[in-house]
Amino acid sequence: MAERDVIIAAFACGGKMNCKAESKKFKEIPIIINVPGGSSSGFKKTAQAFRAKNSILNQFLLSRKELKNVKIRRVCLLSFSAGWAWSTEVLRAKKDLERIDTVIVMDGIHTPNLKAWNAFAGLASIGGLNAPKLWMAHTQIKPPFISAKTTNSKIMGTLYSENTTGMTIPEYIWKAELENTPISVYSKIESPKNKLYHKDPLLTFEHIGNAARFEYEGGRAQDHIFNAQYTQPRFWRWLREVWTDPEHGVHWE
Repeated sequence: MAERDVIIAAFACGGKMNCKAESKKFKEIPIIINVPGGSSSGFKKTAQAFRAKNSILNQFLLSRKELKNVKIRRVCLLSFSAGWAWSTEVLRAKKDLERIDTVIVMDGIHTPNLKAWNAFAGLASIGGLNAPKLWMAHTQIKPPFISAKTTNSKIMGTLYSENTTGMTIPEYIWKAELENTPISVYSKIESPKNKLYHKDPLLTFEHIGNAARFEYEGGRAQDHIFNAQYTQPRFWRWLREVWTDPEHGVHWE
């Protein structure tokens, strides 16, 4: 039986963000599974449909044809925007939380109930090759509900730096340089509809162990889109690098 890594993506693949193309850059190509949902309520509904005996992923993964005759090695939950609702429900499932290797959240987490996120962040904050990883990248958008900046900051605020092994943040994230500038991002709901980017919008970041928060400046729809299309690939690259050694990380079984 083949052993494979799995990336479960919620609202993260589309437009200029080609997850299948990114997956082909891995030393061992992971299996990409897109979660149906389309909205935060839709992703929550999908999660609830597979909940059984304190797990969502057991039934969800068993339902996938692409995992037939596959032994799962490591699991990454990847979400953008509304996809946070799927990741939140999975982390709230007690049997799933400690079996996930990586959680990547692009401009998401919009709930005041952060108990499950704090629990996963606590595991990640221990640091080291065999601890899970939590990477949160958000803009400064202020929606009509709790913002990702607020929740992501609160999660990091629960962590302590003592007795942890800090991970190395890749230079291509904290010192990113844009190619073919300026980059123009379009949004039909904004005026003007196009926004030009002459430099990478990373404003600040913090990390404790394997948990990290990256704040990107900008509060417009284009900044949200930039996060998904131009920032996200860097985190795929980072995951590629930490998954190079199949022995490292949190194994599913």
